[in-house]
Amino acid sequence: MPRTIIEHNYSDALDVHEKTSAARETFSDHHASVTLFVEMDKAEGWTAFNKLPEHILPPLPPGYLWARANKKHCIIKELGADDKSLRLVIYGPDRVTGHINFIFCVDKCTTYSFAHTQKAAVAEQRKYPMNDGDYIVPGFCYRGHAFKSHVKGHLIDHQDTVTNATDSDLWSTYDSRNYVPEPPDREWGLNVRRLKVAELRKEKDVTAYAQHSMYSRRPDMTANQVAVPEYVTLYAYHFANGDYQAMDIVLDVDFEEDLSGRPRGVRVLDHAAENFVTDLAACPVVAAYSPDQSDRALRLQSRNSAKKSQSIDTGKTYSRFPCRDILTAQVDAADCEFETAGRRLTTSVSAFDYGKSDVSLQYVKRSLFFGEKLNKLDAKQKPFTEDEIRDGIELCKEGEWDDLEDRIKQFSMGP
Repeated sequence: MPRTIIEHNYSDALDVHEKTSAARETFSDHHASVTLFVEMDKAEGWTAFNKLPEHILPPLPPGYLWARANKKHCIIKELGADDKSLRLVIYGPDRVTGHINFIFCVDKCTTYSFAHTQKAAVAEQRKYPMNDGDYIVPGFCYRGHAFKSHVKGHLIDHQDTVTNATDSDLWSTYDSRNYVPEPPDREWGLNVRRLKVAELRKEKDVTAYAQHSMYSRRPDMTANQVAVPEYVTLYAYHFANGDYQAMDIVLDVDFEEDLSGRPRGVRVLDHAAENFVTDLAACPVVAAYSPDQSDRALRLQSRNSAKKSQSIDTGKTYSRFPCRDILTAQVDAADCEFETAGRRLTTSVSAFDYGKSDVSLQYVKRSLFFGEKLNKLDAKQKPFTEDEIRDGIELCKEGEWDDLEDRIKQFSMGP
């Protein structure tokens, strides 16, 4: 039988507490609830997902926030953020452990997966829902690589397949969305990632792993139209005392970098720990919004993300890809800013410098839209500092966004 699909959309996440400030009300009015398509084997899978802690939820596109309402996870977005189709695919719960696995897709592209390790092998035969030719990237030069196509990379490993679904064709191991095209060499998928998950599987405690796949604006596409990630980050978790505790080692790679060069005699995972690791504190971690959250708590959430970007920028927190992680932290800070609009403008400048002109333009527009709403509340309390206005004007000149430049200039004038 086919999986059940529900359209989950909770406007309750935007209900304003009666003691909330006018700025917070403006923030709420400036957002809309988003439909999340939830695909599952059975209803218990959705129940289990809603019991998961927020820090293992999938990172969302810019302008989107996970929220918590009615004891369920839901999603809201800021007005002006790009429209995205979001789908959660849940496998399970497992009939023995009660655990679920899941993948998350944005615009039909798998961006995140989460899986529990299983010690026992899956009895079902291993087979792929695509052939080698499907994962050839037209125009890619495979000369000098180990394989003539990109590797068919499991997100939820074959051994960790939850097999409670009656129809095995619905299992994650036979779902094409549970795969990403990996570089056509052994070092990442067949060596580092495989061995890291195998190491977790040997632990006495329950363990789990998550992979965040990030894509460029125009990613390489395989012959069967599957996008190739630009970066992937692999998280490892121990499940203890009722919570998922993230391990400090986070593997972080660029799919275009050369991962070879491991010295003879050096263990794969030892080499990876020395060369392919980013500090956990630099990585994206979800902090959900709640309508019951106090203004002080929401203010602190934004401030902490801003501090995180500064810590990465100064090198206090190590990132293999600092520009990417600085921008991600700034996006997080901007998306829960509610008393000013300057962090949105700062994010637009960083995005432009990082070559993300589409994200930059989105945040300029959103900063002005929200700033103008705040200005109507109190014309004396400016939503931007003079430095932010100056940087925004320079950005609009570079982007040749003349109409936006004029709108920014209005904030430097008196009320």
